[in-house]
Amino acid sequence: MPKLTIELSDEVIDILQQLAEQDGVTANEALSKAIIKAGYLRQQTVAGKHILFGELEGGKIKSSSLMGANIDKL
Repeated sequence: MPKLTIELSDEVIDILQQLAEQDGVTANEALSKAIIKAGYLRQQTVAGKHILFGELEGGKIKSSSLMGANIDKL
């Protein structure tokens, strides 16, 4: 597997370490998962789909909590 060296800010490293801890994986695995998820979201939006976030209440999404996200701005 090819190696890649990157520079990350302290803030991004902290987030990466938190993700790794929460998932019980290494920072390398957490970074790989994050890249794969970002790629999937990008594919979906390029295909014309929208990414929505919302709260569940009683197993249903509260319509008042729905919020769209432009992943290019995240």
